[in-house]
Amino acid sequence: MVIDDKWHIYLLNSIADEIERVAQTLANRIKQLTDRYTDTLPELDSEVKILTTKVEEHLKSMGLSW
Repeated sequence: MVIDDKWHIYLLNSIADEIERVAQTLANRIKQLTDRYTDTLPELDSEVKILTTKVEEHLKSMGLSW
């Protein structure tokens, strides 16, 4: 009976630790994805248009045309 109680507590603690580890891993992954996809498509599209205009201006000032 004492052995059963000892192992029972050990198993419960091990399971709780594993659940905590998995939960922490999932939370970290969700944060990574949130950080990666924070910018919306319209924001990215606007930034691309601004940068495209700047590149075109630099190329024209260097005498290039297309």
